[in-house]
Amino acid sequence: MGVMDQGMKAWIDLCKDALLPWLVGEPVEYLGTYPKEITPARQLLPDSFHRVRVDRHEGLINIEAQTDRDDEMPRRLYEYGSRATTDSGLPVFSVALWLFKDKQGHRPKKPPYKIYFGKRLVGTWEFVNVELYELSSSDIMNIGEVGLLPIVPFTRDAPPEVLDVAMQRIKEEAPMEQAESLAALLSVFTSRFHGKDTALELFRRHFVSTEIMQEFPLFRDMMAEAEAKGVAKGEAEGRAKGEAEGRAEGRAEGRAEGMREAARLGLENRFGALSQEVEAAVSQAEEATLRGVLAHIATESLEQLRARLGLGS
Repeated sequence: MGVMDQGMKAWIDLCKDALLPWLVGEPVEYLGTYPKEITPARQLLPDSFHRVRVDRHEGLINIEAQTDRDDEMPRRLYEYGSRATTDSGLPVFSVALWLFKDKQGHRPKKPPYKIYFGKRLVGTWEFVNVELYELSSSDIMNIGEVGLLPIVPFTRDAPPEVLDVAMQRIKEEAPMEQAESLAALLSVFTSRFHGKDTALELFRRHFVSTEIMQEFPLFRDMMAEAEAKGVAKGEAEGRAKGEAEGRAEGRAEGRAEGMREAARLGLENRFGALSQEVEAAVSQAEEATLRGVLAHIATESLEQLRARLGLGS
């Protein structure tokens, strides 16, 4: 599961009180989650189901966050929703949340999903498409719900200065227990469009301490992805050499390069810009040294981490 998918699921769970009324278009009373595994018959694993009450009537809201084109989404929404209705006896409001515009310009299939018997229409399933990339940043910013601000990067006009305003509003308006998590999500989503350096600087500028980023699962996943890309690059270089020794060396060097990138990212995030001495030490560090740095990057002081890199105080 990619970082964006994980981030979107985390955001939906954290900000459902703001998100669900926005999607439905009217106030809802939140009653809890609905089991994701719908049985019996073939197992289905929808992204999220939430139980709500709207105008004294209970129902379920199913939200499917989608990063890529998926022409099967209407059918999936029908399967998830109809199965949940059968299982619970409650009506389902189905939403497809589209994060990125298709590179070939294809738009999501429009509702409703239609079921045919031969040429005869025998049933339909209504759903709502929310294409975040078609929205303006002001569409989100002006709603007045701080929980929606992490998705501003997905809108069509969200330059760094707009994201800076969004981050400031999270700092000033979010409940204390949610502020850093919302800010971390905004930073993770920002990294997809403006790069990790801009995202980390955005967080650091408003929250100073960035330890939450080391503890935040999505941040760790970003570092893991950097390592994985390094491994893939190394394996490709090894295959190009066409020799077993070359492949082994390529894998090892790729793994180390990914760990170096993760170490740089973690050190910069915690201590700010690195000195040339530290940069050089990270660039030359062996895999075992890098593992030690990454294992203690959130808990040790800069002096202790410098010692791990073979540098004096």
